[in-house]
Amino acid sequence: MGQDHLRTCLSTLTAFAVTLVASWVYWYGVPSGGRFFGGAILFAGLAAVLRFLPGETGARTGIGPQDVVLVCALALLGPIWTSAAALPAAFFTASRDGWRASCEAASTVIAACLAGMAFIPFYEPLLLGTPRPAPAIFYGTFLAGVVLIASRDAAGLLLLRVREGRPVVASWRESVQPYLPAHAAAVLTASLAMVAFAAYEPAAAGVALVGAALSRILASRARSQTERLRALQGRVRTLEETLSKANLWFAATMILELGRRDGYAHRHAAATAVYARDLALELGLNEARAAQVRLAALLHDIGMSGFESELLLDASRFEPTPRGELAEHTSRGAELLSPVPGFEEMASWVLWHHERPDGRGYPDGLRGPWIPLEAKIIAAAQAYAALVLQNPHRKGLPPEEARSRLVAGAGEEFDASVVRALLRILDTEPEGYGDASAPRFAFPEPPRPGSLRRGA
Repeated sequence: MGQDHLRTCLSTLTAFAVTLVASWVYWYGVPSGGRFFGGAILFAGLAAVLRFLPGETGARTGIGPQDVVLVCALALLGPIWTSAAALPAAFFTASRDGWRASCEAASTVIAACLAGMAFIPFYEPLLLGTPRPAPAIFYGTFLAGVVLIASRDAAGLLLLRVREGRPVVASWRESVQPYLPAHAAAVLTASLAMVAFAAYEPAAAGVALVGAALSRILASRARSQTERLRALQGRVRTLEETLSKANLWFAATMILELGRRDGYAHRHAAATAVYARDLALELGLNEARAAQVRLAALLHDIGMSGFESELLLDASRFEPTPRGELAEHTSRGAELLSPVPGFEEMASWVLWHHERPDGRGYPDGLRGPWIPLEAKIIAAAQAYAALVLQNPHRKGLPPEEARSRLVAGAGEEFDASVVRALLRILDTEPEGYGDASAPRFAFPEPPRPGSLRRGA
């Protein structure tokens, strides 16, 4: 994501934090006295120590023990003093990353104020000394702790989404879900510690220490599992990249062989692949799926291998009932691809990329709802590419005329939603896109076999 998105996110969080602090001060004021000032210093020191303990580095610094400290501080001091105690550690931990430090500081203030609002109906800050029953203290602290931790985690997920573009669900599974047991231990510990504080103040320290140790153990275990999962995911990505390069080498080699015969097939395949990938993304498919569509589009006419050059060029004409041999090229392409590991589903898209919504396509005469979206994408992409590209027997059409041909066939020859998506793309892309003359339409160079082993 761009810097503008980060600035907007940070500005919004900061404005919300300032509004909450001002509202809290206006409604409830800020308790004063030596106990509150000393408590803030004590909790600030504890937060700093926990942040810089060995083994507590990384994006999830201080989970577990620090949660206990923050929840206890909130119950004892209230949100304003808790924010003041937590801010130094938040800034120092991320001092080399100004965006993260500012975002963490703002999110800590927001979380403290929201949690304070959850705590107030049950109890005022405990250092004020107003007697309250133990259940009210326990439930108030528990609810405040849940709100505090949930708010901090939500802000962290927001930052990951804005800064790195990571999906919220994936970030939740990696950054929050493994630490839920540690969070639960921290909240329960803080609640029990505050009940002990109301009954006998020194006992609270012992309860908090035991709970902090337990939550630290749970957090460390979750962190180790997360690191192992990341390592495994890295290996999987490496294997996927290697397989992708091997697939590209396979595709490019076969299509280049066709292109050598007529000087056209490989250019048509490359342009179809570009248009198909862009269409897939425009229609909401994810990057991985769009990459599969691109590869299938690159290979969509692989079944032409062995046909005469004139037949290859006839593929650019829109005919609901082509000549016999030409009608077989989709089936032949699917037969060539389906035995290749990883190409099974793509083979079906190649098989049906000449099907039509009106049921007059081939080889199976499928109607609109039965044709896979990926096959519909390849159908429109290859048709547009065939119209704008020049081949030895025909000049390419101007993009405006090619667009008109596609629009005329929408709903009958081509899926109407795919045609609309292609028109949107053509309206926004720069010069050289509509006629497939931009550098990105060059045929992909097959990777060297040795590069597949090195992962280059």
